[in-house]
Amino acid sequence: MTKETVNSQEKDYSAYGVPAPELHLIDEFPPAPKRGDDIYNPKPSFLQRLSKKKMAEFEAENDRVYHKAYRAWEAKCNAIQEQNRIKTEEYNKKYQQWKEDAERFLASQKNG
Repeated sequence: MTKETVNSQEKDYSAYGVPAPELHLIDEFPPAPKRGDDIYNPKPSFLQRLSKKKMAEFEAENDRVYHKAYRAWEAKCNAIQEQNRIKTEEYNKKYQQWKEDAERFLASQKNG
C-alpha cells in the first residue's frame, strides 16, 4: 500500500497545517552484472588460444572477475535494502508522531 493510499483512507488533516513527513527511498537497485557482458568475456590472446591450460586459466580468471563483481552488486543491493528499511522505520515513527500531533490539534480545535 502506498503512502498516498494510506493517507487517503484516513481523515482529513488539512486543517492541521503542518505537512505530513515524506518517505524518501533509494529508488532502484543497480543492474546486475551479466556473465555475457563484454567486460567479463575479453578476447584471449593468440598464445592463450594455443594452450588448453592457458585457455582454462584465462576462462577461470574471467569467471573470478565476474563472480567478484556479482558479489559486490549483491552487497550494494543489500545495503540499499537496509537503508530503505531504516528510512521506512524512521518515516513510520515520524508519521505516527505527526498523526498524533494532528489528532491533538484537531481535538483542541473541536473542543476550543
